[in-house]
Amino acid sequence: MDLSGQVAIITGGNKGIGKEIAEAFGKRGAKLVLAARNELELIETTKGFKDWGYDALPLVVDVTNPDQVKKMVEETIHTFHKIDVLVNNAGAPGPTKSAEDVTEEEWMQVINSNLTGSFLCIKNVLPYMKNQKKGRIINLSSISAKRPLIYRVGYSAAKMGVIGMTRTLAAELEQDHL
Repeated sequence: MDLSGQVAIITGGNKGIGKEIAEAFGKRGAKLVLAARNELELIETTKGFKDWGYDALPLVVDVTNPDQVKKMVEETIHTFHKIDVLVNNAGAPGPTKSAEDVTEEEWMQVINSNLTGSFLCIKNVLPYMKNQKKGRIINLSSISAKRPLIYRVGYSAAKMGVIGMTRTLAAELEQDHL
């Protein structure tokens, strides 16, 4: 698949699955916006991609912060003038302990990093995609959303939330022919 000229924001694009996705998009000609919290890893990954000839913009972003997400989208538009693809990959596994031992703070951190962050990214790219009358949103979930992952109640709940959000968004955007 040729992605030449396409602009893709990939959250958590500095390592792991996000980095692999970014590499696959870059190989196919996409312009990459790599968004992640860890600045050092982000710079290193972006340098490697640029050495391979990929057009990559690194942005230090915490997807749980609405202002940072808004700024990420604005910088993408300023640099590349459009957004064709959003890959919501950023997330965190949260604590590994029984539900009764998970604090409210730990619960909120894992829900925010895995579910709310994806929502904030979607909310901010949708106006641009609707204006362009095209765009693709890819939300990563986990098998943990479908079968138990013992001692990861928050992570499983968040990833099931991603599935519900994705299904609802797909039905909503179908009405907009997006």
